[in-house]
Amino acid sequence: MISIFVVDDHDLVRDGIVSLIDAQPDMKCVGQAGDGRDALEGIVKAAPDVALIDLEMPTCNGLKTIELLRDASPRVFAIALTVHQAPHHVKAALDVGARAFVAKQRASADLLSAIRAVSVGGDFVSAVCDQPRTQALHVPLPGQNSDELSNREREVLELLVLGFTNREISESLEIGTKSVETYRSRIAQKVGFRTRADLVRYAARTGLLHRLVREYPDGDW
Repeated sequence: MISIFVVDDHDLVRDGIVSLIDAQPDMKCVGQAGDGRDALEGIVKAAPDVALIDLEMPTCNGLKTIELLRDASPRVFAIALTVHQAPHHVKAALDVGARAFVAKQRASADLLSAIRAVSVGGDFVSAVCDQPRTQALHVPLPGQNSDELSNREREVLELLVLGFTNREISESLEIGTKSVETYRSRIAQKVGFRTRADLVRYAARTGLLHRLVREYPDGDW
């Protein structure tokens, strides 16, 4: 069962989305809000799998809400919902941490597919958007060249996200601590992180965190 929190400042739109969700056998709405500030508190408390967030809201808009949510609850995957379809709107939403971008004009056709895709670590962008889906999903983020990571660097990266120390990584992978430091330095340059919080945000954005949470539910998140 996929748990979902709905955020939209229009009551009728929000009620319609909630009704659509609750009609699905594999989904349930666990909360809703009409403003970004109220949404953050509600989402943190409800801990849903997915948060649907309208980008045009008063007080705290959707982009800011998604950005704050990325820090407050990195295990919750955000879906941006908006009437705008231009590439720069898609890029802006993905840059702040959204895992999917659904145009309201296509909500009845795309929303459920986006929820199911995101819930298993995937991505989704409405086909109606001006930018091809594959391009939109792979807009480069500053310093995030994960494709350049070697297999060993990826192993070190996963252990860092899990909270392993250099010594623990050294013992786990049976390599020297100096080698671990070298790999950390390379990863930092390629991925662009300075703190573990940066790593967790990166892992949430790329889907790595979702996979690790499923594999290691007792991890130090």
